[in-house]
Amino acid sequence: MSNEDTFVKKFESYYPLLGAILAFIIYWVFISSIFPLPLYEFSYKNIEKLSEISVTVSAIAIGFLGTNLKILISLEDKKIIIYLKKTVHYQRLIDFYKKAIYANFLTILISGILLFLDLSSTNYLIENVLVALWIFLVIYSVLSCFRIIILFGDLLTKYSQFPSQKN
Repeated sequence: MSNEDTFVKKFESYYPLLGAILAFIIYWVFISSIFPLPLYEFSYKNIEKLSEISVTVSAIAIGFLGTNLKILISLEDKKIIIYLKKTVHYQRLIDFYKKAIYANFLTILISGILLFLDLSSTNYLIENVLVALWIFLVIYSVLSCFRIIILFGDLLTKYSQFPSQKN
């Protein structure tokens, strides 16, 4: 395995987390400290709507990922899956699915908490932590789902081009 392959695999493994950390830092360091009042006047009016949207999108993503995972498992006796199971790629792909599903469940949980809290009456620090955590989870969930879509598309493309094998 070349250094380039190693870099690509590491990047593929960590870019959802890195993107989420970057979004968290941008919010925490720049937005919440530089523009506290106008942002929060905006967020009080819209955080409930954004939380509702996050719950809906995350629930749809969980359904999509679950269906997608079921399709992957149903291909168990297909040549590409047999090949992948002989390598580390199959378990890695399953782990990516699990991480994306867990992230979407956590996004629903934090969005639900934000729906029921009155942020205008909470402590400034608690409000910042919850909103920053929510931003982290939303970005992580989106990037994790994006990673699954790309990898599953690549898998299906490779499957159609995979040479036939006798089992």
